[in-house]
Amino acid sequence: WVYPREIDLYDDLDASASLVKACDLVISVNASTAIISSAQGVPTLMLNAMPMEWAQLGTAGYPWFPAITIISKPIEQGWEEVVQRAAFITGCLATEKND
Repeated sequence: WVYPREIDLYDDLDASASLVKACDLVISVNASTAIISSAQGVPTLMLNAMPMEWAQLGTAGYPWFPAITIISKPIEQGWEEVVQRAAFITGCLATEKND
């Protein structure tokens, strides 16, 4: 992780949006970073602590953010499976990009 000291990642959403727009992929927990990146069309993996949120409207993602993939943690399990799934998806995307 490289922290850009000239950007206030907590209070400067415009600068944060510019930063994530330059990424090929964003992996984030359920926070503004995931929403901002997916709203800009950047492929986003969101690691979510809840199995389903009301905002998903019964779908696997957010219908208004097609660039987001939500990887949810079952309540009774730890984060290992979620991180492994994110790693697998990242590997698939990297392979796709290199082909």
